[in-house]
Amino acid sequence: MDRLLVPKQLSRSLRRDEEEADCSALALLAVLAPESGHDDLTDVNVLDVGCGVKFTQALINHELPVGSYTGIDVSAPVIEFLRSSVDDSRFAFHHVDFHNARYNPTGVKMTPTAVLPVERPDFDLICGFSLVTHLAPEDTESILAITSRYAHEQTRLAFTAFLDVHTEGGHGLVDRYSRALGGDVSTGAPYQDFVAGDALRAALYSAPYMRELIGRSPWELVSIRDPTPYAQHLLTLRRRSR
Repeated sequence: MDRLLVPKQLSRSLRRDEEEADCSALALLAVLAPESGHDDLTDVNVLDVGCGVKFTQALINHELPVGSYTGIDVSAPVIEFLRSSVDDSRFAFHHVDFHNARYNPTGVKMTPTAVLPVERPDFDLICGFSLVTHLAPEDTESILAITSRYAHEQTRLAFTAFLDVHTEGGHGLVDRYSRALGGDVSTGAPYQDFVAGDALRAALYSAPYMRELIGRSPWELVSIRDPTPYAQHLLTLRRRSR
C-alpha cells in the first residue's frame, strides 16, 4: 500500500517533527523483537495497547515484517483514521472506551475483568509504549490483569514506565528534571502524578512499588532496561505458569 500519512492532530508523539518521531518508532520496534525472543517480528502476533499511530506508520512506510499487528486505543479518531487508511490484512484496530484523566476523561472505568474487543485469544507479544507512563496505579493493576488473558505461556509483555530512580545514561524523567531544576527531584514516594496541574502527563512510580504491582499480577518481571533517548524504562514481563 501507499505511504501512510498521518494528520498532525492525531499524533501524540512528543518528538518535535515527523522525522524524529519516525526514528523513535524504528528504535522502539527494533527492541521489541529481541524482547519477545525473536530475530524480528515476521512471525510475531503483536497486541499494542494504547497504540496511537506511529508504530503502524513505521511498519507500513518502512515495509517492516510483522506476523500481525492489533492496535487498541481510547482515541476514537485515531482508530477511525487507521481503520479507514490501512488496507493490509495483517493489521486490525479497535477502540476501547476506558477512562483516562488525560486522554479519555469521559470514558468508563477500567477494571481487571474488562474485555478487549480483539479477535485473537493469545498474542506472542503485548506492548504498551507510553501507556503505563500515563496510568495511575489502579489502572496499571487493571491493565496487567486484562492483558494476561490474551497471552500464552511464552508471551512477553513489554511496556515503558517512569521510575523514580537516577540512571547512568541520564535519559530518565528524574534525571532530566533534576538537571533542569538544579536539584534532586526524587522523593521515594510509591507513586506521584508528577507534573502538577497536568493530569497524568507523567505517572511516576518508585521501582519497589512497580515491582509490588507486578508481583500481585499474573505476570512476573523478566528485565528492566534503562531509559534511552527514545523511551523511558522498558519493563519486560512473562506470563506466570497457570
